[in-house]
Amino acid sequence: MQKYDQLTDLMANTFQPLKQTGMPRDIGLAPAYLVDSDTGGFITGTNLVVDGGLLSALGNQVLDNAGAKALIQEFNHNQNFLSQ
Repeated sequence: MQKYDQLTDLMANTFQPLKQTGMPRDIGLAPAYLVDSDTGGFITGTNLVVDGGLLSALGNQVLDNAGAKALIQEFNHNQNFLSQ
């Protein structure tokens, strides 16, 4: 489990703008916000993305194979974690 935790932390630090891994509580707070009458009472018909800013950091673009490969190469170049 320690290796998995190290890997998720490394990926979050490489790709996530918030530099942390989303936890189940983070995801659960989104619908709780929407159903609360004080905070979400006037929100209807929306898509709520709960990704820690990842899509914004990628410019809301779907990565093609070259883009995905470039990100993976950057990840492997910066941290040679997977070969340990």
